[in-house]
Amino acid sequence: MGLVFLGLAVLAPMALAQEVDTTRTAPADTTQAAPAPDQPTPPPQQAAPEGSSSLDAPVEFAARDSLVFIFEENGNDIATLFGEATVSYDETTLKAYAVDVLFERDELHARGLRTDTGYVGLPQFSEGDEPFSGIELAYNLRTERGRVVQGRTSLDDGFIAADVAKVTEDSTLYIQDGSYTTCDCPPGETPSYSLRSQKMKIVDQERIFTGPIQLYIFNIPTPLWLPFGFLPAKEGRRSGPLPPQYGEDERGFYLRGWGWYQAINEYMDLQVQAGIWSKGSWQINPIFRYNRRYRYDGRLNIDYLRELSGERDDPDVIIQRRASLRWSHNQTISPTSTLRADIDLTSSGYLRTVSEQYEDNVRQQVTSSINYSKQWQQAGRSLSINARQSQTLSTGAANLTLPSLNLRQSSRRPFERDRRAPGQDERWYEKLTVSYSGSADNRYRFEPLDEDELAARGDTAAADISWYEALVDPDKYRRATGEDNRFDFEASHRVPLSMPFTLNRVPLTQRRLRLNLTPNATYTEDWFLRTERRQVDTTGTVVREDVSGFFALRQFTTGLSANTTFYGIFPVGVGPYQGVRHTVRPTLSANYTPDFRSDRWGYTRTFTTAEGEEQRYPIVSGVSSEQRSLSLRLSNVFETRRVPTDTTQQSQSRTLKLFNVDASTSYNFAADSLKLSDIRLSGRTRI
Repeated sequence: MGLVFLGLAVLAPMALAQEVDTTRTAPADTTQAAPAPDQPTPPPQQAAPEGSSSLDAPVEFAARDSLVFIFEENGNDIATLFGEATVSYDETTLKAYAVDVLFERDELHARGLRTDTGYVGLPQFSEGDEPFSGIELAYNLRTERGRVVQGRTSLDDGFIAADVAKVTEDSTLYIQDGSYTTCDCPPGETPSYSLRSQKMKIVDQERIFTGPIQLYIFNIPTPLWLPFGFLPAKEGRRSGPLPPQYGEDERGFYLRGWGWYQAINEYMDLQVQAGIWSKGSWQINPIFRYNRRYRYDGRLNIDYLRELSGERDDPDVIIQRRASLRWSHNQTISPTSTLRADIDLTSSGYLRTVSEQYEDNVRQQVTSSINYSKQWQQAGRSLSINARQSQTLSTGAANLTLPSLNLRQSSRRPFERDRRAPGQDERWYEKLTVSYSGSADNRYRFEPLDEDELAARGDTAAADISWYEALVDPDKYRRATGEDNRFDFEASHRVPLSMPFTLNRVPLTQRRLRLNLTPNATYTEDWFLRTERRQVDTTGTVVREDVSGFFALRQFTTGLSANTTFYGIFPVGVGPYQGVRHTVRPTLSANYTPDFRSDRWGYTRTFTTAEGEEQRYPIVSGVSSEQRSLSLRLSNVFETRRVPTDTTQQSQSRTLKLFNVDASTSYNFAADSLKLSDIRLSGRTRI
């Protein structure tokens, strides 16, 4: 007989093996009391049959449409759930349009509803983290084994489809006529590519073993075939093949992006991809990445393309090689030292024809840099070493600084005593403060001649010389640029000295005034490896010539600065505002620099022009002329005080700044004219 429950929602948690068996019809000889006329007839009762189920947990089931029980005399009772049916047992969950529960065998049979447009309510089976779907599904709750027809499951980023799949109690999955792809296509749609095999085995959701396996493009088999296969399916980084891309472009039909990914260890990995074209071009692209938290991380990307233009057997075929090397590195060597690198050695042909990035296609300049910095915090010292490169793609010009070194020493008092007796004053020489800054630059400049100039020289082949070829070959540099000196080295040292002290009285008077005086001097020394000579040839043209040899340009400047502060009070008041205070901070500075262009220093030379006039010129850059200047700056601050009275007659004072007025000028005694500079006034206020 059959028993049907109808309703929008039915939920019946129960132990199917025993509790449901108690609803079976009682034998005819069983005696029961007659129910009252106004009471419904209770269901007959029967003891549980022999061979009860050995399930360890109850089975919970629900259905949105209906639940039908069919009881048989032979004990093969069946319950069928219709409409969004759900059956749960332990960690196993089954959802489908219709589910048959076979009580005697503890089996679940699930199926979808076939419509004119396909199936709806397809069985969805999950055991722990293992999801599976198919058209028909059978699962035994007692043995934990199941079978799926036209099944589909996902493993990390991959998808498995099978005509028939069987799952065992240890979660091992056996597949017949299966396929593997990373294309997330809806059921019934053929993926753009897939790896197919008649036999597959999935172990622990981590490893896929196959028999003979073949690559398919849609449903078209390709010659790529292996006698067996191993596909890692574990979440996270793992080694394995990379799926290819196919298509057509100006180089012909291609198959690119295929290769291998190797997870070397937890800190680094390697990816190698390749591409081939039907017209003979090929490409290889290795990428090496590394990352160790709080220490270093980086990426090395090398891309090389051998491009063949024309037919392969054509004698006029053109072979071009495009290359790109990009390296980024960020490393914290210690709390006081770091290393940064950003290298981009890319040809213009690669950016225009190979790269698929819009930013690369429109770039006009390529830059690279490497920087190492070190600090000695207790000593107040720092060091940085840099290498920089920039290239203009339109002209082929390049500038390279290899290296650039900077050393800094913060202000120190070399004669200051570590310990002084209590009450002992600081001696005058202990006030001497000295600091240091030094730099060294080795510059390389590559400016190729245009094609017309090279044609006039009879060396048009020099137009193909790149900046890095000329960097290592002096002859190629001379051919491409027409110059001999590849490198321009300069080093500079700067040592400022100062000795600040304070006077509490104006000199030669007894008037009290706090005056801050700071005598100072700065010594600079620049190093060169070449000096310049000028002379006039027979045509009257000034000819410049470089003379190799070490040369040191030594210069100095001295100065004295004085500043003080005094105040004035204007006894005026408006409302709660009482008085105006005027603060004046004058600063007077005097500076002197000798005339290093005179003969006594030896930093200049003379030559006679074609008109017979003698002209003096510096043999290196940076030679200073005489300076004798006096600078004055007045800083004026106007403030007032707001004194409101609250309800308790208590006054609360607050200072407000009204406005600032600054004035400055200078006078250069060594100038030929216009010795007094402009008087600059500036004011600011806050309304």
